[in-house]
Amino acid sequence: MAASRVGQDTLLIIDPSDLSKKYAKKMEYLATVHDGSAHDLAQGYWTLHIAGCGVDSDGIIPLYQRLWSADAPGFTSENDEIFARDRCGGGPRGPPRPVAHGPRLPQTLEY
Repeated sequence: MAASRVGQDTLLIIDPSDLSKKYAKKMEYLATVHDGSAHDLAQGYWTLHIAGCGVDSDGIIPLYQRLWSADAPGFTSENDEIFARDRCGGGPRGPPRPVAHGPRLPQTLEY
């Protein structure tokens, strides 16, 4: 299991992105996303990838991947999706907390 390879000094790389479904007509809960490749708005889903990387290592440990729609029932916010305790680092230290906010995601996280 990947969690056993994550230590106190492991860096967490949090990558929120989008999955544009340009030609989709009948996919459930298609929402408006910013298509980073086309630099335009499109119909699709938001994605979240979390990977770990050791300070003295060139290896990357895939930890988590999720796809969601802002139009799905129960959706509250992108921050809730990213920092949910049961999805992103829940445990004795809890989830990462934002320190400095960028346009969509904190630039620095602290525990």
